[in-house]
Amino acid sequence: MIEKVPLRSNYLSLYVEGSEGLVFNHIQQCLYQIPAVSIALLLALEQGSSREDIVHELSQSTDVPKTNLVQYVDQLEVLLSQQSTKRRYIDGRYPELSKDRLSKTYHLTSNHNTYLIANTFFAIEAKSPRLMAEITELLMPCEVASENVDVCITIEQTDSNFTIVANGIDGQYLLSYKQVMPELIDCLQILAFQHSNYQYCFHGAAIHTNKGCLLLPGTSGAGKSTLTAALTYENNALFSDEMIVFDEKFNLTVLNLPIAVKQGSWQTLSSSYPELEMATQWQRVDGRYLKYVWPNKFAPQNNGPKANPLFLLVNPQWQDNNLGHQDEAQRTENVNPLTVIQTLTVLTQSGYQLGFELNEEKLEMLIQFLTSVKRFHLRYHTSAEAMSKLDVLW
Repeated sequence: MIEKVPLRSNYLSLYVEGSEGLVFNHIQQCLYQIPAVSIALLLALEQGSSREDIVHELSQSTDVPKTNLVQYVDQLEVLLSQQSTKRRYIDGRYPELSKDRLSKTYHLTSNHNTYLIANTFFAIEAKSPRLMAEITELLMPCEVASENVDVCITIEQTDSNFTIVANGIDGQYLLSYKQVMPELIDCLQILAFQHSNYQYCFHGAAIHTNKGCLLLPGTSGAGKSTLTAALTYENNALFSDEMIVFDEKFNLTVLNLPIAVKQGSWQTLSSSYPELEMATQWQRVDGRYLKYVWPNKFAPQNNGPKANPLFLLVNPQWQDNNLGHQDEAQRTENVNPLTVIQTLTVLTQSGYQLGFELNEEKLEMLIQFLTSVKRFHLRYHTSAEAMSKLDVLW
């Protein structure tokens, strides 16, 4: 159970869960995860003890080397600083258009393809006829007819390079042909949630099941999209593939876009998604190859805690190991519960965006929500194994 520990400071908040600590610096608007020894150091510094006395006392009563204790104190002094730093726990990890540019409605005067994603109307035009044909085919499920749109996207071409321009602002530029579609899909996702009444956005997938809402946060390359594609093929509905987007009541936002399947999973998913064989191969700017598939269905919009009071949060980690020599008792060790503090680390380590500047009230709302959620880290070797374990975790 996570508990708030009173501090003398009026700009720091300390939360303790077992041997883990979480400190929120109100001025820096940053969260810091600290170990048990740093909790003891922080409380001693709060009481006015000198760093020399603290280091000496703890070196006598613990097994932590004195040099390590000095490093911990140095780190805490940064945390205790009342000066703002460049590191901010607010917007900025994702590119964004300013609120005024997203609050305008554009009336189209020429022929564009128009799409509805979440509650945002997009117009897309590519100067390359070949690329425009690819975009039209892939985004056909979300195409609508509209004369007024919220975001106009133009994909300019200079020689063999492409630039994505959204509402007159250059985004990604000097892209190769194969890199355009992944950047365009990312742009659509980002602008659609920014145009909504979002409060929290974390990197990961969100899926609607008959048991509740499944959240799959994690770093890129952990097998999240492959697992998401397998789960949505099994009659589950997709909220979003790349972003977990909450409003202030922790309702999930549906971002109705295709699932990005990385190269290593094409064969694994070929029986469920035979269209993968003929799908166009694209490439992320980091070099990874991918193809897109559409889920069988999307979740109902605004289907949140009231309709589905049970949430399951699982941090997936795919491992390419041979488990043939291990018995079932050893295999169950691959499922481990997460503390709230560990979950916050998982949610923020691979990208996040907030619809506000972080304060204690908003942080405690998030902590309260996570406390009500079942939370696990899952190491798995096949999607079938992961889905079997997920059934048990609900």
